[in-house]
Amino acid sequence: MTTHTPKRRTLLKAGAWAAPAILGTTAIPAYAVSSSTSNLTDLAIELGQPNVDWSSFSPVYDTSIYRGTTGTTAYGQGSLPQTMTITNVGSVPAVTPSGTLLTQMKDIRSNTASAAAIGTQVNSTNPLVTFNYTGQGTPNGPTYTWTYAGTLQPGESVEIPLRYYVTYPFANVDYELFVAVTVLDEMEGDYDDNMELMGTVKGFAIYF
Repeated sequence: MTTHTPKRRTLLKAGAWAAPAILGTTAIPAYAVSSSTSNLTDLAIELGQPNVDWSSFSPVYDTSIYRGTTGTTAYGQGSLPQTMTITNVGSVPAVTPSGTLLTQMKDIRSNTASAAAIGTQVNSTNPLVTFNYTGQGTPNGPTYTWTYAGTLQPGESVEIPLRYYVTYPFANVDYELFVAVTVLDEMEGDYDDNMELMGTVKGFAIYF
């Protein structure tokens, strides 16, 4: 999939650093040339905006960060996208939608890339959603493919909860977390196939 600048997507906070490029790493099937697009899948993806206290214009740290892929104890708190929503905006059913996700950390105090070895990782509590780790960007940029084991009818959406976690030992000052997602469909190049947001996380440590 060719990366395009989102037309309706605005980063909450601009940065002079680049996230790992994974948007083109997933192989996309070659589709037969057709004069009609009515029978092609067309999907859109959207990240939930991090919550903000509008009385003070401050981030709301209401997103837990856990230890390990299945941990249930929150060790950190962030103001982060809590969901990604996939919508079938086309006219045909979309079977087993899939896409990509990446995160990348940047320390707020030093304004440099975090020294965290792997970084802040993501999976989901939805049993129909699978996240597969596909590699490591430089620096601390875990990348994934995700798959939803279901079918979306035209006009139907699924809201997928995002669960953030780190592997221990972990220690970091306050940091920004860049989150970028894509969805794959047969209508390549649509502006709604990708979205990026920036969140913030309060520093925390896990030594055991």
